[in-house]
Amino acid sequence: PSGTWSLKTMAVALRSAMQAMRRFPRRGGGHHDHHPTGPQPPNGFLFNEKPLLAGESRPAESWEAWYNVGMISCLAICVVSVFGPRESWHDWARPIAEQRVKELDASKGSA
Repeated sequence: PSGTWSLKTMAVALRSAMQAMRRFPRRGGGHHDHHPTGPQPPNGFLFNEKPLLAGESRPAESWEAWYNVGMISCLAICVVSVFGPRESWHDWARPIAEQRVKELDASKGSA
């Protein structure tokens, strides 16, 4: 069948993936690469962020707006799919088809 992977195809895909991993080795440093001043020592607060003073607000990260858009979109799709109308094309096409059949029968009967 065209939709299945043979053992030979999987072996070729695995071999090419292994070659790609060898070609592009990991860089050292991991998640500390984005700190311009280097990793900071622990200060006892969650994520090394000191609590805000009264009246201060935390500046938004660059990814937060897109995250919120994505999450709200997923929630809206889920709500519509669960609570949306349960109509298929059969529900609106059947009356039209029955009307056309009646019109054809009436035209054949009068002819």
